[in-house]
Amino acid sequence: MFSALAALRTRVAAPALAAAHQFVRHATKKTGGSGGVSRTSQPKYLGIKIYGDQFAKAGAIIMRQRGAKYKPGENVGIGRDYTLHALVDGFVEFTYRRLPRPRTLIHVRAHSAEEHKARVAARVHARNNPPREGVWHKTQKGLFAERFAPKDAPVDDSLKAVVGQRRIGSFTY
Repeated sequence: MFSALAALRTRVAAPALAAAHQFVRHATKKTGGSGGVSRTSQPKYLGIKIYGDQFAKAGAIIMRQRGAKYKPGENVGIGRDYTLHALVDGFVEFTYRRLPRPRTLIHVRAHSAEEHKARVAARVHARNNPPREGVWHKTQKGLFAERFAPKDAPVDDSLKAVVGQRRIGSFTY
């Protein structure tokens, strides 16, 4: 009887176990989700549309911005969304001013192309040739000659006109 029961159990249980192993499948990865924020908005196309030293027609948009980071200057208007636009035909110019508070101004200069080229050449020349007014240049001009003189010695004003002469103590070279 025992052997008949064992044989019956083996015949019934073996196909059930085999079927269970064949059809049960576990996940190999977790469900990842969509990765957080999947909402997108339309692009706003902000930024500079006409750069410095470029020609702008009247009404042309020079810059679109959020807030008035760039301020309108000469011949430039500002819209209610802080868009800067040209009021006259002319060339765009960006200037930076530190006082009374730091800001960048955008101007539209209404002049011809020849006047604009002359203006750009003058600006480039001033940028490439800054005024030499440092201590070394002033010393070369003789503006600091009295700094090295003794306290009780009279200051010799003739040395100021001579470039390159300095006075240290009683020596003049």
